Amino acid sequence: MITNIVNLKPRNKRKDLLIELRRQIIAGQFKAGERFPSYEQLEKSVAVSKATLQYTVGQLQSDGYLNGIERKGLFIPQNLPCFTRFSLLFQTHEKDNKFWQKLSRAGAELSSHGEININNCRYLDNPEHSSWTQLQDDINALRVGGLIFTFSPAGEKQIRLENNLSIPKVAFTDKKEVNPSVIPLYNDNHEMIKMVLEYFRDRHIKRAAIITMGKQPSENSFVELSGKFGLETSSAMIQSVPREYPEYAANIIELLLSLPASQRPQGILINDDNLLEHAIRGFVNSKISAESLQIISHANFPDNFVAPVPIRRVGFNVEELMRLSVARLQEWHRNGNINPIVIKPQWETSK
Repeated sequence: MITNIVNLKPRNKRKDLLIELRRQIIAGQFKAGERFPSYEQLEKSVAVSKATLQYTVGQLQSDGYLNGIERKGLFIPQNLPCFTRFSLLFQTHEKDNKFWQKLSRAGAELSSHGEININNCRYLDNPEHSSWTQLQDDINALRVGGLIFTFSPAGEKQIRLENNLSIPKVAFTDKKEVNPSVIPLYNDNHEMIKMVLEYFRDRHIKRAAIITMGKQPSENSFVELSGKFGLETSSAMIQSVPREYPEYAANIIELLLSLPASQRPQGILINDDNLLEHAIRGFVNSKISAESLQIISHANFPDNFVAPVPIRRVGFNVEELMRLSVARLQEWHRNGNINPIVIKPQWETSK
């Protein structure tokens, strides 16, 4: 039964009524599957015109808070949008990054089961893009129950969004302290580097190199841990490819493998799957035999890429990342928990 609604402001009756009815639905005033009051029943509880009621009920239906069944009426849905709809945020478009593409596919796979819905929100690197207006409208109308950042927030609008305490967020971040609405997300890259170096050591590799996309903390871990695993490295073995020019990876590989045998790396880690296809071209062009070189590439699983040269893959399960992100956002709504999400690395299983 609906609670009587009084003290609606004359100039904001539609807005205030929408907010109050939505609040009652979210608070459990109606059970999932229960029939929502008819217009006649609503008129007894709310002193507004039928036109205002029609607008408000229509908006609730449009926002996902009511389901209409022909000739039967309106009913409370099993899954309210404020708990089951989430936005996956991209700086540009997911096609611009292999990791983003896999996150998008993992979100679509989760959505296909029908209990939750994950939509893509793109071009947030542009503060003037229309996606900002749509996202803010969705947050204000409680049409979305949480945000998943695929990047570290930066820029005035992104930081302001990160600091919005009204909605939970999962975000890749290296900040020591975050606000009570941010659930930190970490891929355990330090552990991945340990796994790679241990693999090299066990195969009697003495000299190892790493190639990254832009400057990454993994470089520091690689340098810090190499000596502990009995491996030699140097500044020449730590190479960073500009994000704008991933094709440079081929040139770097060729240069590294052109060194004299006594200086040439025996093991190479390609630390970003956006570089892999370019790096492979460098390996093929170098004509160095596969038997004399151990190649490992970072990967985001699942991954169906088949390399033309022997390569081991190590990385993180994107589907697990998405499942945990959604579960933690829902947990935040229940108890405000912001414990970090830590994704552990794994080796690729045999195909």
